[in-house]
Amino acid sequence: MFHPEVLTTNLFTLLKHNHAGVTMDVETLSEREGNYYAIGGFVQSFDGFGALLYRIVDDLPALLDSPEFYGDVERRIASNLDAIREHGCIGAWYADGELFIDVVEAWDCLHNAGVTNEEFSARGRTAVAQGHVNKQDAIGHVCIGVQGNYESLYLNKAGV
Repeated sequence: MFHPEVLTTNLFTLLKHNHAGVTMDVETLSEREGNYYAIGGFVQSFDGFGALLYRIVDDLPALLDSPEFYGDVERRIASNLDAIREHGCIGAWYADGELFIDVVEAWDCLHNAGVTNEEFSARGRTAVAQGHVNKQDAIGHVCIGVQGNYESLYLNKAGV
């Protein structure tokens, strides 16, 4: 199940169908469903950058068809299999000409799950705190409770 080629192929397939971004559950090899916070930064392998891979991209479909790029991603996944297994997801998102691929944890956000607003807010604060620990600029909030079902929660680097 945790074979780098299988993980890479499934990630590319999902990203080809949703260029904006995906969070792939590495157990099911499918897109993570439900309401969750996507928190990256669990590996620091890209030249000290808090992601598995970062690339400035003009043509994402062409890049996803590139055998060289596929091989690069597969090697990075192979080098980080322990972290991928531990944290459970690989995330990829593309915005403003930038592609990020990372080892991600998906934390249920509890929105519309019969919890109080206080419990929902506490879960969000905990997810943001983990993003700070991982030195991330932002975490994702994939949730039917937000407009467009997605929002980036940008983090203040000062920890506020």
